[in-house]
Amino acid sequence: MATLHPYVVALEKFVRATVADAGDQESLLGDLAQYGTAITNDPRDATKANCELLRATLDTLFIQAQTLYGEGTAIKRHARPIYVDHPRSKVAPLVDSPDVFAVAVSRLFGSWEAAFYEIAHESIHLLGPVAIIESTPIATLDEGVAVRYAETMYREHITAYTDQPPTHSPLKGLYGIDEPYFRSYQAVKDVTDATLHALRQSFGGFSVAFDPIRILEIACEELSVDQAEVLAAPFDYHYCRRSTLGCGSKQAMQL
Repeated sequence: MATLHPYVVALEKFVRATVADAGDQESLLGDLAQYGTAITNDPRDATKANCELLRATLDTLFIQAQTLYGEGTAIKRHARPIYVDHPRSKVAPLVDSPDVFAVAVSRLFGSWEAAFYEIAHESIHLLGPVAIIESTPIATLDEGVAVRYAETMYREHITAYTDQPPTHSPLKGLYGIDEPYFRSYQAVKDVTDATLHALRQSFGGFSVAFDPIRILEIACEELSVDQAEVLAAPFDYHYCRRSTLGCGSKQAMQL
């Protein structure tokens, strides 16, 4: 009998622990049982089993994101993540179907564990995707929650069997404490999921939470004035491009 990859075992435990809808849980567990023994060690390999496991990963993480923070906006979601030749992962519309949004995972992340982290991060953006972030301001709260969610999901479901933190977390401080992803996480890390849910309901989305006063009214016991101002400010996606550290830029592009 073929042995399940430890990632599949971890994802199965995740589904059993968090997916409340019986139909969704049965479907996901069926997919893991059917394809879990056939995946390769590299999720970038375009096999049927790998594609189905990537889809199951996104479904599980997106269901959990909605459970914590509320239903996603009414957009069409591409069924599975797509690997792309780009330095950063993103959520973007498909070129031939601009009303359909997909999670694009950078080909730099060639392990199941790294893919999990990237998909978790992008699942938050998928709750209310923005097609062109270069021309549409995004509140820093959106990126802060995305980093927090990825870190939490990884710690609970991946570090549990690897005994290691994510290899490419922005919290490693590679680019200094002024790096926007690091600062966004530091500002939001102590806010409870219940309060984040309330913030998303109040604003209609994390990405449009530009009012620090309203953020404080909702999260007054969990945030300082300075933290609220950080989270309400437009996120600086151009930081890395200006930096001499050469960490690339997060550009929106259609897939």
